[in-house]
Amino acid sequence: MGYFIYPSTNLHAQNSILKHYDSDDGLRANMVYYMLQDPKGFLWIATDNGVYRFDGDHFKRFSTENGLPDNDILSMIIDNNGRIWLSTFNNNIFCIENEFVHDGQGGKNFRKYESYPSFTGKQIDRIFFQSGVHPLQMIRPNGEIIRISERGPHLVLPNYLINVKDEKIKLKNNEFKLLDSIRIPKSKKKVNAIHRIDDTHGMIIGENQYYIIGIQNNRLIYPFFLYVHLKMQNKFFFRMNFGFYSSGKYFPRTITANWIVPFR
Repeated sequence: MGYFIYPSTNLHAQNSILKHYDSDDGLRANMVYYMLQDPKGFLWIATDNGVYRFDGDHFKRFSTENGLPDNDILSMIIDNNGRIWLSTFNNNIFCIENEFVHDGQGGKNFRKYESYPSFTGKQIDRIFFQSGVHPLQMIRPNGEIIRISERGPHLVLPNYLINVKDEKIKLKNNEFKLLDSIRIPKSKKKVNAIHRIDDTHGMIIGENQYYIIGIQNNRLIYPFFLYVHLKMQNKFFFRMNFGFYSSGKYFPRTITANWIVPFR
């Protein structure tokens, strides 16, 4: 009997190994908000106590001591030049380039916004972000930040911008030229957010309404509406014009597009 118990116990021990990095390892933070990997392979970890660069063995911390405007880092995105752009709890935006902290143009005049800046995506060498309900903003390759006139929720895709404004869904190309526009049905005017599904589809989230918008030949495909949400085993099931789907997590408030999978 002992012969059979030993391998079972050993297997259990192997499966239960989990390394927790803490202050003893150099990660002096209580909360981890975001992670990304740069082209050199380093992991960047946004926390409530600065941002950390991890090489697999050691942590290097960037904080207010290195020039950060504050230490509560909520999100990050990396541009084609390898710069790490960060947004903070105190509504600042800045970047780290070659281990130096600055605003993208060599200075330390950090941009501060009325509400938390949220990165919405990137196109080739440009990064987009939005601060609350304010207009979409773009970071050019030289670090210059400019405003784009449209307000309302945006979806940034590699070759397109989708914007919901004035009860219309607008499709624009990389040069911000209007390609197409359709009106939102009256019962679905309230739009809170747009999430990416793939390079040509997004999910528009309204008040108790969710629907898919697509792009084909530089035109908007009329929304595929979602019908009847049924909950079972902590999943939401619903049908659309083209099939039966399920969401992997609580659907109405925390939806991310890659959670939505066809039910087969």
